[in-house]
Amino acid sequence: MVGWGSFNLGSIIGGSPVAEKSGIAAVSRMVGYMETWWLASNGSVQGAFWYDRPPATWEKYELAAAESAISSAGIAAVSRIPGHMEVWWIGPSGSIEGCWWSDAPGGGWNRYQLAPAGSAVQTSAVCAQSRDPNHMHVWWVGPQGSIEEAIWELNKNWKRSQVASPGAAALSSSLSAVTRIPTTEEMWWIGPGGSVEGAFWYEGDVHWTRYEIASAGSASIGAGLKGQSRVPGLLDLFWIHPNGSVQVGTTNIGNPWTRYQLGPPGSAAAQSGLTALARTPTTQEVWWVAPDGSIQDAYWYQGMQSWTIFTLAPAGSASHSTHMASVSRYPGTMEVWYASTNLSLTDIYWYDVPHYNFSVDTIQCNVTRSRNTDTLYISASVTVAGRDPVFVTRSLGDHAEGSTYPSVMLADIPVADDDILTFSYVIVNNGHSDASLVLKTIEDAAKSLAKTAAQAAAKKAIDTATTAAAAAIGALIGSPVPVIGPIIGAGLGFLSSSLLFPLIDMINPNCDGPIGAGTEVILGSRLRQTLDSGRPFERKDHNAGIDSPAGCGANSDYYTTWSIKRMS
Repeated sequence: MVGWGSFNLGSIIGGSPVAEKSGIAAVSRMVGYMETWWLASNGSVQGAFWYDRPPATWEKYELAAAESAISSAGIAAVSRIPGHMEVWWIGPSGSIEGCWWSDAPGGGWNRYQLAPAGSAVQTSAVCAQSRDPNHMHVWWVGPQGSIEEAIWELNKNWKRSQVASPGAAALSSSLSAVTRIPTTEEMWWIGPGGSVEGAFWYEGDVHWTRYEIASAGSASIGAGLKGQSRVPGLLDLFWIHPNGSVQVGTTNIGNPWTRYQLGPPGSAAAQSGLTALARTPTTQEVWWVAPDGSIQDAYWYQGMQSWTIFTLAPAGSASHSTHMASVSRYPGTMEVWYASTNLSLTDIYWYDVPHYNFSVDTIQCNVTRSRNTDTLYISASVTVAGRDPVFVTRSLGDHAEGSTYPSVMLADIPVADDDILTFSYVIVNNGHSDASLVLKTIEDAAKSLAKTAAQAAAKKAIDTATTAAAAAIGALIGSPVPVIGPIIGAGLGFLSSSLLFPLIDMINPNCDGPIGAGTEVILGSRLRQTLDSGRPFERKDHNAGIDSPAGCGANSDYYTTWSIKRMS
């Protein structure tokens, strides 16, 4: 899927809908994982997860049973390391309840109480942050309007502190926090009169330092509030004004806060949730609910003179009082969660098309085909089903036994998740023919190879595309082509030189002839998943030679290494 899409998560996973005014929390602990939590009307804590691996569908579970939470209060979550998650909410008695999960042996979910009964007002939001793998911070509103904090440090117990004294916050204030560098914390809330309040803490400080961003009457109490730091020296804060406008406060560290209006009066519902994220240092996205129940999206990309606002989901899509959450698993994705008008959890998602560089990195010659040196030419191609192939063909010069680094790259190729692509290359030795003729001949051969494989693969599901491509190549060259897993070819290679021989009629007594070739059929989502996991997409093909004419060297023996890398 490219661009924006949406689905009703509740219809997929079933179970309890989102309670009216329930908080929604979400994290992405690794690029291929998403987790979300919400509160049901019976006071249970519900969770769902999606992992980018088969079956790649959302699965639901109950984190805490009925009457575990105040259903109209907040919920927050963090993942301080990929193998750990922690979730917090308000208990019925005003306690702060927590639950942590670990992927370590014997881990799983484990409940605990972070703060006792009476610690939080029953309408309190909950906010959490992990500024580095060894620290977690949780904030909430106390019964008298104080801002309370709990701090966890690795190998130490939780400890409590107070950010702001009683009367500092509206009892139903939203909360937001960011850490722009690992030694700082910034947080914001709405004051009792609708002011926008902030506080910061820098490592070494004994107390938080408070300040006011906007005076009384500037913010709608109970509506959304969200801060972010897209680069270490910059802070942005978004909130809803009582007149329904969307407001922004911004500062470069060391300078005063400045304000401007992002959306005009009437843009947002009075109690609208709001969420924002910066998926890259040069982009910002903000979402909120309009009075007609539509979801509004505002985005700004570096170089734009102003924000662009558009309707992401039509009128009647969202509850007017829904909270919202968002994550970006990697720069090419965004996910936004909200409660629909029937209080079912809905996910709106955006996937960019990643662009890749395909390269033949090394050609290692163990044995030359000629007696002394081989004169090498290469043609490489990428063919995405439904598109014209992209080719590069060039001479590599004379090479003896050893390695040559051809620097052959096919750059900036867009590949969507549902694309089926074919990567192919052909290498020949020819020291006696006209260079332009050689280049044309091997490019024609590579085109035939790529086109045949791509056309066959495009007609099949990915599980059978490789077999179909191999069969089509076999018919083209008049010889069966074995398939091993995703590999087309013989032994450790993708397509042995002997199979390529009928395709390139260039063998002559001067020892000229094919050195090697390779073809692989790849599904876009599998390519992305491999690179998302941190693993390289790299192949090393063994290209065993074919019989050489009398008077030449031994049969050639080459290894070809090629790779695919995502553009940053």
